[in-house]
Amino acid sequence: MLLSSALMARYRQAFLFAVLLGVASFVQPQPHAQTQTDVTGEWEASYQTPLGPQELKIYLTQEGPRISGHTSSEYGESQVRGTIHSQDIQFTFQSTDGGRAIDVRVTAKVEGERMRGTAKIGDRAEGAFTAERGDDLVGVLFREVKSQEADGEIDDFMTVPRSRQG
Repeated sequence: MLLSSALMARYRQAFLFAVLLGVASFVQPQPHAQTQTDVTGEWEASYQTPLGPQELKIYLTQEGPRISGHTSSEYGESQVRGTIHSQDIQFTFQSTDGGRAIDVRVTAKVEGERMRGTAKIGDRAEGAFTAERGDDLVGVLFREVKSQEADGEIDDFMTVPRSRQG
């Protein structure tokens, strides 16, 4: 039994449509399994030294995987430079030891509003490092805007929310 050419053409179109629909379902963009942690803002931190704990404030700005900012403590201020990948953060700043500048290299894991890890103080010592996010308003607002961007609620920082667009 032979099918007419018109009927065969329809079967072929239906088959191709089904194949394309199946392929399209596999090609759809998938949300990232793991979003980048944002550490922008003020952090209350401390790290252990041979002479006891050292407390400081760390003000961070994050652009992709790059971290920059500054620290502020009783010993003055210092620039911060580092990187973040997923929840793993590494950064360096300077402190003083007996009047001499010394590099402090922090390696930590960001866990929500906290960081935990180690601070390597020059080549001589290493101690526990902890930090908690402060309540600075600019950091809170910046994180909220970035969160809404990631959730698709707004296109970018300077546009009207999608729910309010015509």
